[in-house]
Amino acid sequence: MNPSRHRYREWVQENVPAFPSCLCTPISLRMRAAFPELVLMSGDITTESGQVFEHTWLQIKDGSYIVDPTVAQFGERVVEYAATLHDGTDAHCECGCEGKLYNN
Repeated sequence: MNPSRHRYREWVQENVPAFPSCLCTPISLRMRAAFPELVLMSGDITTESGQVFEHTWLQIKDGSYIVDPTVAQFGERVVEYAATLHDGTDAHCECGCEGKLYNN
């Protein structure tokens, strides 16, 4: 396994709650601060059952590896990530969770 990928998994295990609903943006921002080589992405994801959600995640610059620290909130596998905003600086997610105060 790539050493960076192992570090990403360790960070998620140590910093993300078991049920990270409505935390995709703040957790992704925190993880990007810890790993500046990651690029912030926002857009739509599609789950295995066909549900579509707006979401924020990270990926390596060339897009070949997605790092989704809050994927557990969907309770099933994500089969597609479709970025609509990926300038690497501003997360945008209209999942209904933005604007809330996060205490994590």
